[in-house]
This record gives sequence, C-alpha cells and structure tokens, in this order.
Amino acid sequence: MSNPPTNAPLQSTWTPSKYATPKEEIWALRYYRKRDADPMGRRIARGGGDPRIAREDVSMSDVNRRYEELERSEPGKKLIAEVIAEEEAIETTKQELLQGQTEIMGAGT
Repeated sequence: MSNPPTNAPLQSTWTPSKYATPKEEIWALRYYRKRDADPMGRRIARGGGDPRIAREDVSMSDVNRRYEELERSEPGKKLIAEVIAEEEAIETTKQELLQGQTEIMGAGT
C-alpha cells in the first residue's frame, strides 16, 4: 500500500552554487534564518529579491551549517558584516521614510 500524495513541499538541501555571488547567498541565508526565528511566521522583507519566489522549503540545518561555515572563514566574516551593514542601512532608510510620511500626513490635518 502506498502513501497518499501530499501537497507539502519537500525540504531541499542548501545549494550555494545557485547564487551568482557569495554575497547573494548570504542575503538568502540571512533571510531564511530570520524567517525561521520569526514566531509569527510573517513575511520578512529583504532587499534584492525574495527566495520564496522559487517556493523552496530549505532544511534549516543546512542553512545554519552553511552560515556557520561562512562565519568561520575570513572572507565570509567580511561579507556577512557587509550584508548586515546593508540591512541596517535599508532599515534606517525605511524608518526615515516612514517618519517623513507621518510628519507629512500630520502636517496635512
């Protein structure tokens, strides 16, 4: 007797070679780690695209293992620091834009 078909996506392994640059891979790794850490499961926005487009369900153990590999290498540490700085700059810009919108809307009343 066979198992009934399921609509649940299969977990795939992490494939670094599918990213054009190591920096793009780090963006994706950080996205998956943030999504996994989000207790509400809400969408986590990120700059430069969204890995969910491929509808992948990646094994978090693979994601964490690869991220830790990168953290142990000097080039990986440098790229991770660059990506974190970019994420912080994006977040700061978003906050400034939101604050500006709030001020404009408040001035219009």
